[in-house]
Amino acid sequence: NTQVVPLDMTLGPGEESARVMAITGPNAGGKTVTMKTVGLCLLMALSGIPVPAGEGTSIPFMTGLLVDIGDEQSVEAHLSTFSAHATNIARIIKSSGPGSLVLLDELGTGTDPSQGAALGAAVLQELSDKGALVLATTHLVDIVGYVHKSEAMVNASMTFDEETMRPLYRLRRGEPGQSHAIETAATYGMPASVVERAKELAGTIQVEFEGLVRDLQARRLTLEREEEAAAKEREALGLERRDLKKKLKEADSEKKNIIRKAYEDARAIVRSVKREAAGLLDKAKKDKSKAALKSLDTVGKVLDSQIDALTEKPEPIPMDELEEGMRVYVTTIRLDADVVSIDKKNKRVRVNASGKELEVAAKTLLPPENIPKAAKVRTHLVERTTKASSEIKLIGMRVDEALERLEPFLNSASLSSLDFVRVIHGIGTGALRSAVREHLEEHPLVESYRPGDQHEGGDGATVVTLR
Repeated sequence: NTQVVPLDMTLGPGEESARVMAITGPNAGGKTVTMKTVGLCLLMALSGIPVPAGEGTSIPFMTGLLVDIGDEQSVEAHLSTFSAHATNIARIIKSSGPGSLVLLDELGTGTDPSQGAALGAAVLQELSDKGALVLATTHLVDIVGYVHKSEAMVNASMTFDEETMRPLYRLRRGEPGQSHAIETAATYGMPASVVERAKELAGTIQVEFEGLVRDLQARRLTLEREEEAAAKEREALGLERRDLKKKLKEADSEKKNIIRKAYEDARAIVRSVKREAAGLLDKAKKDKSKAALKSLDTVGKVLDSQIDALTEKPEPIPMDELEEGMRVYVTTIRLDADVVSIDKKNKRVRVNASGKELEVAAKTLLPPENIPKAAKVRTHLVERTTKASSEIKLIGMRVDEALERLEPFLNSASLSSLDFVRVIHGIGTGALRSAVREHLEEHPLVESYRPGDQHEGGDGATVVTLR
């Protein structure tokens, strides 16, 4: 019915560990068993024997296990308890180095406590300097104090139940423990009178040691409270940050809604005027008044430019966010389309709009949800009542300006299922003509092109056959 108490230990270099651990605590409290357990686990691991340890346990490859455990006194060899320990430890120091695990039981015992403690502290420092990992047990207060001041070393203790006066066999890292020798002796039948007298004679050293323990425990408690307070503060700041982000998002959404409503109101007014103008356009067509047609078409374009000025300009979809199959809104043709392929090098995108594939500049693609419905259905007055124009005049334009106008013209003509279009660029220096024909050479919507015939404008125009 004996309950097994697991051992949880970290030993080694690093911020969360140390090369040297000094274990203190009650007699018969498990110090030596703890040390032997570590040594046996290392030997089992090195021998390929399964180690009785939990998941995540890490046992490094060590080149040597050096041990000083037990009383090796010998009359024949003229060795007292202290000299036997000293002889053994001297051999250990000589053989130790990086990759060595050293186990020292009851370090500093067998001689005057003050000198034994000084010698024990010096041994620990020497082994640490040589790069060895050290696990030592001791009852000497001065060794505990030395370990406490060293960054490369750490104190640990075996826990003790103060109420039942029984050891708990659990290793507690970071705190030294008291030997509880008097209390332990009492549980093993020491006469009460002897126990009481021993308590009276414990003296100043015990008081000082208990003060050190209380100081360490108080520091640990303070650190735990500070850590808890810091965690609560971090949690509160996180909640405040999330709340602020939520409010900013809501404010931004409200701002967009207000702006969108203003744009819709403005567009409603313009659409009302355009409907009236459309009626006049139909009447003018019936009367075959070319002057009236041209005048009304100009009015439509002016109104469209006013709408553009009022319309919020959404940001185009970033190039690295475009994906094949993505639904987009193409500004040059004012239609939703699906992305077919992406040319990131030239920043061009092939899209499918209403069954027609065409290539457009990436900067003309917007998220469909950011486009007001009115903007999607809005077109020029002439576009409402007639098919797309079969010709475009680029005379007098700069090359970049002309190519920018040519692209939506070709897209619109293709969507309107036109077979032929005419591009009027003039002759001039020939720069614009060459640029236009070079652009048509690789255009995905163009089947072929040729200079215009005499009645089509000659070499000042290019006739394009669409796919």
